[in-house]
Amino acid sequence: MTDIAIRPATPADMPRLIDIMYDDPPSDMRAMEPDVRKAKALGALVMRAGLEIAVERTVVAVVDGRPVGLLETRRPGDASQATSAFAIPIILMRGLPITGPSGLVRYFRYQRARAKVEIKHPPEAYYIGELDVDPTCRNRGIGAQLLAHAEAEARALGITRMALCTGISNPAQRLYERSGFKIEETRRHADYERVTGNPGRVLMVKDLG
Repeated sequence: MTDIAIRPATPADMPRLIDIMYDDPPSDMRAMEPDVRKAKALGALVMRAGLEIAVERTVVAVVDGRPVGLLETRRPGDASQATSAFAIPIILMRGLPITGPSGLVRYFRYQRARAKVEIKHPPEAYYIGELDVDPTCRNRGIGAQLLAHAEAEARALGITRMALCTGISNPAQRLYERSGFKIEETRRHADYERVTGNPGRVLMVKDLG
């Protein structure tokens, strides 16, 4: 297991957060832009607009002074990620030079499909919104240490449940199962699978009692 330090993320970490999230773009981002280079550029726009993660609710795993993993969480009562009414249109317009007009078509097709598999997490749970590790640093225990950090904070706050949502075919599901999470709800839809290649999404929970 790799020795890491975990600290709060800052705006100065944004370039590394983008690398961690999009050097290997998730299937949902590839559904909007299949080209890896363009997907990362589009992801950078989304991240800088605050539509993907909230930096103030994110911690980073650091190895040798370099962030190599990130964890975004939400406590019970925390507001959902706020999105300005103008943010998405602005991102779409700024993304046009990257994806071209066909990118807009893919975006709206993806959003319609994603809505069909969306699962609400339990409001009383400590929710893991995002967990990702640099592709070059995976399988070294960093994800497990970030999950342990989240669990320690949840227990310190007296919260008795944790939850997360992920894709059915996401390999990270095995990490969550090893950490004690169990599938509580599954949603599948042919449209979502056709667009992303992923059959659907699952809600996973862990009881801390």
